[in-house]
Amino acid sequence: MADAIAPTWGDDVTDELTARLPRLRDGDAITIDIGPHFVQFKQFGQALSVIASGQDRARPGTSLSPDQARDMVALGWLPSDEMPIHQLDPLPAPMSAETARQVAGLLVASLRDVFGGATPAAATFSSHNDGGHRAPTLSTVAVYPGQLPEVRVAPASLLPPPSPTWRGHLEALLAGVGSWSRAEIDAVLAGRGWEITGERGYTGLAAAGGVEVQVLPAGAGSGSDFRRVVVRERLASAAAATRFREVLAAVVAVLGDPPLVGGPAAFARWRGDPLTVIVSHRPGRDTATVAMTVTPTDVIEAEEYRSSSIDPVQPPDHHWTTWPDTDAPEHRSLHGMMSFPRPPATDLDELGRNLRELFGSFTADLPLLHPYAGGACVRILGPTGEWLADGAFTRDGARLRVGGGNAPSESFPLDGARTGTVIADRVMAALAAAGVEKPGQLRCRVWSTVPAERLEVDPLTSPDR
Repeated sequence: MADAIAPTWGDDVTDELTARLPRLRDGDAITIDIGPHFVQFKQFGQALSVIASGQDRARPGTSLSPDQARDMVALGWLPSDEMPIHQLDPLPAPMSAETARQVAGLLVASLRDVFGGATPAAATFSSHNDGGHRAPTLSTVAVYPGQLPEVRVAPASLLPPPSPTWRGHLEALLAGVGSWSRAEIDAVLAGRGWEITGERGYTGLAAAGGVEVQVLPAGAGSGSDFRRVVVRERLASAAAATRFREVLAAVVAVLGDPPLVGGPAAFARWRGDPLTVIVSHRPGRDTATVAMTVTPTDVIEAEEYRSSSIDPVQPPDHHWTTWPDTDAPEHRSLHGMMSFPRPPATDLDELGRNLRELFGSFTADLPLLHPYAGGACVRILGPTGEWLADGAFTRDGARLRVGGGNAPSESFPLDGARTGTVIADRVMAALAAAGVEKPGQLRCRVWSTVPAERLEVDPLTSPDR
């Protein structure tokens, strides 16, 4: 058999597995198949589980022969007492390079010498991650046909052309605020052609009209004259949605993809050192306001902390946030950032209001934030675990199923926040029909199905214990 072995087993697959094993993340799992037989390794926290095919009398088509089972034991595998598999004792993770080389050699020997894979061309792999990250990949083994390869597109390519005017506003502010002194702010305003019309608030209107600029004074003893610049524009609702997308694209062109987005009042946030930039869309009755805020990061986060500490009943501006890509470098900028969720509903009336606001934001804001918020799934379980409501929201539409997993699903075209309100009312009616008397009887789960995207929602209920 040795003469038939392609050198790529040792030169390519073993080397790739040796490099991959120490770099697995929690929840990473890779399965490599040769015909009906497999090896699999998966990381659970600080331990790595490694298993392989065994003797399964109930499934003779996938079972190893007695000779193959003996060969597996000779390689170092242990037959499981509980399942028809072979396994290794749990290994520490991350593992050393030496241990990784030994495990990689064992996996390759099993695939090649026991399962009969003369070359890696006989193998396929499938993979997943249980924690919402992108699935790990291999380059020396073909992907299993049933696992669609992930098509990754640069998010910025899905945005409209950036607004050159708003990009100029941002670049001027980033370059000019400096230590936030009066002289520096005056120079920025003059450079953009903004006329100062109010001393205390330092509010000016752009020469082109329509864009308002507000500069907020710093508190006493801060060492600076000012602490925030807000550039805003109020437009008719349809025009404001277009403008928000153009402003979002402008900031992305300067700062890269946002590490945090959310709603209601769709926003994208960049946490930098020393500045935080937030772009937001706040709807009104027939108009909406698009705003770009630039604030020292330590100032805005101290304000948020004080607001939560002094008046914890005051809800935050948003109901939900999404980390667009937990695998991307920009996600690391959020490390150490605190969040202050609102408390869960205490009665059904409050739950109804929260659901209307949350679902209304999903149906209004997901289209605005595309591609940085791919969607949201919501599942509500009743007092005995019965499935009461299941909803899914994307930028293209929404779906709702009430009354259990076998109930029909209803689709809803998007009509801004109104669609979410209709869906929330349907959910509340289903809860009433099921005899739910208080939020504490319910279990709620909210998640995103987009790889590497993580959705966080303020607690909807606090289940009774």
